[in-house]
Amino acid sequence: MKQLGTERDTPEKQAAYLLDLATYFQKVVMLALEAKYGRNDLFDDDSTLRLATAVTSRNASFGNEVDNWGQEYQFNPFADNKTGPPVEIAGELEIRKIADPPELDEILHPQENLPGCRKECIIEWLKNVYDASRGFELGTFDSSILATTMKAQSSKWTKIALGYVSDIVSIAHNFIKRLLALVCVNERVTRELLSTLSDGLIGRYNTALDHARFLLDVERVGTPITLNNFFNENLEKW
Repeated sequence: MKQLGTERDTPEKQAAYLLDLATYFQKVVMLALEAKYGRNDLFDDDSTLRLATAVTSRNASFGNEVDNWGQEYQFNPFADNKTGPPVEIAGELEIRKIADPPELDEILHPQENLPGCRKECIIEWLKNVYDASRGFELGTFDSSILATTMKAQSSKWTKIALGYVSDIVSIAHNFIKRLLALVCVNERVTRELLSTLSDGLIGRYNTALDHARFLLDVERVGTPITLNNFFNENLEKW
């Protein structure tokens, strides 16, 4: 890429300069999304630009967090013919793995620590919920129990998910800032472009967080439904 330090004393030259910036920026973005790091030396010089790798790593840790920390009560450790003691999750989970860019402190979910699963037996807890909710139904139980138990068992999902989305936002924002700085070269141009882009970026970040909250609300607070016949088949056995 040619050096972008030539005169820009006319609107035409300024437009051409910005077009060059945008074109090169978009080229590097596409390489970063496709993890084709060998096609540009920028990726060798700064690991912040390895966007796909950072997101994939955070995706994997999010999956592990949900598996190991997402349950309020631990499921039966001897299910499916498994033997041995239950796996104890020691310590606490830090829901944030990436430090916030200073300009995003007020919109991203803060760092929090979550405890591991409760040690109480989930079967005993479910029995207690059932006993406390029995009515005059015959042959089954009040469907509201499912909503009650789902909401309680998934109580940690909100913080884990918002911590994950906030980390992805931080990864993306740090990538944008760093790439702009490398492409623009001129610090003043970088600052002005970031200022111009700021409102649009923050709007998108807020939309991502709001969408995550909406999905959590649908999954945790709404009436549970399933299209999987396996649930109904097993329910009839009881």
